[in-house]
Amino acid sequence: GAMKLLPLEEYMRVVQEFYQNPQASVHGWESAEHARERMKVAVGDVMRAHAGEVVVIIGHGATGALLACEVKKIPSSFEEDPKRTGCVMQIDWEQQTIISPWESYAEKHQESLREAAKIRPR
Repeated sequence: GAMKLLPLEEYMRVVQEFYQNPQASVHGWESAEHARERMKVAVGDVMRAHAGEVVVIIGHGATGALLACEVKKIPSSFEEDPKRTGCVMQIDWEQQTIISPWESYAEKHQESLREAAKIRPR
């Protein structure tokens, strides 16, 4: 469904409900259960088509968190959601293991981003 802009506090309540009621469409969004299955199938298809290659897949917080839950074989969980934008995760798809968790790229790479800002051409 269409994502409607919400005030941050309300948005976080809706996100929590999304995870707490995985079979339900919350606020017009697709259900967490459907999104998780969609991500599992789509990423599996891409990984089979590009076996042995490094693949980058870009998505938003919830889809990454749901994919992490799928790989970990745990229920969909608000605790897995990074609750921020600009996150990265590394997965060994063949082994179904998470190499580095779904976390903020900016926080993880703060120092290198600061260094890059210092040497930016003017």
